[in-house]
Amino acid sequence: MLFSWGKVTFPLLQSINASCNYKNKACNYKNEAFIYIIKSCNYSLLYSLNKFPSYAKEVCIGGERTFLYVLEGKDKEV
Repeated sequence: MLFSWGKVTFPLLQSINASCNYKNKACNYKNEAFIYIIKSCNYSLLYSLNKFPSYAKEVCIGGERTFLYVLEGKDKEV
């Protein structure tokens, strides 16, 4: 089936496939951009956590024992 638009004639199925391929590539680009942002945020978080010494303190929450990780910074007030 051919789709006529002005003087140019397009096969309808091919134009739909081309449009879908374009949309898929655009979505892939957006996904890759968000993955890059998430990885950079994780790197930033890990980098900032390495600046502070941490230790685990055992606490009881709701009758269950768990560990609470406490960060000590250089600017901690006594």
